[in-house]
Parts: sequence; structure tokens; C-alpha cells
Amino acid sequence: MTRDLPEDYTDCVPHWMRMLAEGRGDEIARELVDRFMSPPGTGTVRRHAPVSRLLYRQFAERSTEEVRRDVEHNRQLLTHDWCVPEPVPAVPALV
Repeated sequence: MTRDLPEDYTDCVPHWMRMLAEGRGDEIARELVDRFMSPPGTGTVRRHAPVSRLLYRQFAERSTEEVRRDVEHNRQLLTHDWCVPEPVPAVPALV
């Protein structure tokens, strides 16, 4: 989980909402793969091409309703005070 959202990510949600309304699901899937794959220079992703194809297929095969819910979820994350700057408790956690 990130403490901060990249500024360009906040611009993606309205863009994805427009694309969804226009029925451009394949393009949304491509953008999501680009967004969620490790950016160049941040480390090596073993078998990058197969992982990208798998992610694309998973995003592309989602129903319009599933994509709509995902986009709405991201919209809510951006409009909700979801990260309260408090100390993280020192407890065991499984992530």
C-alpha cells in the first residue's frame, strides 16, 4: 500500500470513467497493465512479457459491470481521506 498516490494517477480515474462510458474496455485494460507493471528502472520483472499478457487478459475479460465497479472504487479512493498520517502500530501483519 502506498502512502501517497502519484499525481498522474489521480488524472487517470476520470479518464478511465470517460473510456468506460465510451465502451473502450480494451484500451482501459492496456492502460491498467502499463500502470500496474513495475515501471522501467525500478527493478527487473522476470518473464515481463508473459506477466503483462496475463494481466492484460485478466483486465480485458472483466465484464463491463466489474470494470465500472473498479473505476468507481478508484474514484472513491481519490475522494476519501484514506491515509491518516498516524504512526503505524508495531504489530505482526500479513500483506
